[in-house]
Amino acid sequence: MKLVWMLIAMLIPVRAGDVEAAVKHFYNDLDALSIRGRIDGVDVERCREVLTTNYKESFVGARKELQGWRDAAKNDPERFGNLKPPLTEGAIFTWVYESGEFTSIQAVSEAGDRAYAKVGIRLSPTEGQDDWVDLVILHRVNGRWLIDDILSGVDDDDPTSMRDHLVIPKVNQAGTGQTATRPESKSEGSDNPQPESEGRYW
Repeated sequence: MKLVWMLIAMLIPVRAGDVEAAVKHFYNDLDALSIRGRIDGVDVERCREVLTTNYKESFVGARKELQGWRDAAKNDPERFGNLKPPLTEGAIFTWVYESGEFTSIQAVSEAGDRAYAKVGIRLSPTEGQDDWVDLVILHRVNGRWLIDDILSGVDDDDPTSMRDHLVIPKVNQAGTGQTATRPESKSEGSDNPQPESEGRYW
């Protein structure tokens, strides 16, 4: 049943030229904030058609670097020890580890073929005002708004580009390519990664 829902969600059209519709489709129909764990699983695949080519290429590059990390860890288990591979836990389209719930589009602005949508996210189990704000950056391609990046935590001094976060440092003698630590929400979340699932990748 879950697979059927995912296939249906991928086919739901986004109205061309409507920024709000594109953003709501991403967060509501595709349930983007629930996507976590592996960057090459079928959950990520369902968002493929709403991302720009640049964003999709970032996923492709990250997948290759992740495989390089795993190969290096396999060849040198003493050096890597019990380190977890990068980009295998936590939410993929927001910086908060436990993601949260999309609540509203707070503001939208357009400038030619570029648009910005400020979205509110509520962290479970809190109630009332939004706890977290992300900025969705969209590009219009052939009359359709596609997501090019997400700046997560724009109310903070140093928001995180979720596309840049896909850049895994190459494994070399100086380190093991570990990425920065994400902030966790106020709720108690599971630290267990999702089971690995295979699917067509981009």
